[in-house]
Amino acid sequence: MSDGSKSSDRSRVWRAAAVVAAIFSAIAAVMTLIFLTSTWRTEIESGRPYVVINEDAGIVRLENGPLYQVSIPLENIGERAACEMTVGFYMIDKNMVDNGLKCAPLLNRSFDMANEIPPEVPTQGIYPITLKDDMSPHYVVLALKYMDQITGKSYCRFIHMKWDGVAKGQADEIFVHVTAEEKVTIEGYLQDWLKDFR
Repeated sequence: MSDGSKSSDRSRVWRAAAVVAAIFSAIAAVMTLIFLTSTWRTEIESGRPYVVINEDAGIVRLENGPLYQVSIPLENIGERAACEMTVGFYMIDKNMVDNGLKCAPLLNRSFDMANEIPPEVPTQGIYPITLKDDMSPHYVVLALKYMDQITGKSYCRFIHMKWDGVAKGQADEIFVHVTAEEKVTIEGYLQDWLKDFR
C-alpha cells in the first residue's frame, strides 16, 4: 500500500469523524434549544397573576339597621398584574342546593374591574345585603376570571365557601371552606350561572 492511499484513508476517517462530531453538535444544540424553550415557558407560567382571598371573607353588620355588607378581600399573589378581571359572587340557600331544588340566589352579583390588579395590592369587594332575623345556611361562590397582561392568557378560579346564616338576629360573620363533595354539588347546581367564567 502506498503512502498516498494511507493518507487518503486517514483523510476519509478524519472527514467521517468530523461529520459525526458535527451531527452530535447539531443534536446537542437542538436539545439545548428545546430545554431552554421549555424552561422559559415554565418561568413565564410561574410568574402569572394568581388572585386569592387574602383575609377572612365574611359578612359585617352596618351600624343602625338590618343592612349588612359582604366583604371579599382579594389579592394578586402572582408576579405580574392581572387585567380584565370579572368577578361573580353568588349566595345560594344550602338546603335548596343539597336537596336539588332550584331557587334564585340570595345574592347574584357580577362586575368587571377596569383597572389592573398589580401584585401584592389588596382589592376589596364589598356587596350590600339585607338579611332576615333567621336565615338558613348558604353556599357562597366567588368566580374570578382574569387575564395575564404579558402573555394574554386567561385564567378562571372558583372559590367555594359556606356561611352558617342568621339565628335570632345574629349573623355568622365568616365564610368557611366547603368539602370536596359539597364543591361538586355546588358546581353542578350553578353550572348555568358559572358558564361565563369557564
